Amino acid sequence: VAAIRRRKPELAEELQAYAAAVFAPDADSAAALPAADRFVVAVRVASHTRSRAVADWYARLAEDAGVPAEVIARARDVGAAWTDDSRLAAAIRHADMLTTRP
Repeated sequence: VAAIRRRKPELAEELQAYAAAVFAPDADSAAALPAADRFVVAVRVASHTRSRAVADWYARLAEDAGVPAEVIARARDVGAAWTDDSRLAAAIRHADMLTTRP
């Protein structure tokens, strides 16, 4: 990874900025969708792509952010739809669509 970062420093900077924007949002963005919920969405996307190590990593971040284990388990179950009207459910449905039918 270090060798790739040295060859493409602008890419590494862009990816770091992207990660910060998504997972360390400014106050307005965090008010719309808190970082904890963003971790749950990341668990869902990683689960869709069968990236177990990535899903586990985001699950730990979600857990550290106070997300209940049952919510994390629900995010991992890509066969189950989220039909409630919460912002998190809307984000999950959107992520499902983008991940499975872009």
